[in-house]
Amino acid sequence: MLPFQRLNVILSYTQPWGTLETTLFGSQFLHDAEKFQVGLDISLSWRIIEGLSLDMWGGFNYIKDQISLARSEVDESVFLLNGRQLPTSLNYYTWMGLSYTFGSINNSVVNPRLNGID
Repeated sequence: MLPFQRLNVILSYTQPWGTLETTLFGSQFLHDAEKFQVGLDISLSWRIIEGLSLDMWGGFNYIKDQISLARSEVDESVFLLNGRQLPTSLNYYTWMGLSYTFGSINNSVVNPRLNGID
């Protein structure tokens, strides 16, 4: 077990057209200042019509804290069989999808147990 410090900065912007959220984060091991990770996540949820949203998400990480990896060379067959993780210094990712939301906790038709609750 090694102690580390982490900082997250989140900016969220909500409007009638949807939501934009940005997260900047970083972490560092306390025993070695050269073992750190920084990254940025951005997500957008755009309301197309009431209840239907287009969701997009992406980000990247700069990684310099992979202390649990083996120091020896990795044989290609071991890596392909998912037996060992390779070192990396950059990770990036994207995601896109549609979501549909319906109902309301304030609507007694959706949940009749909430009748008479203010």
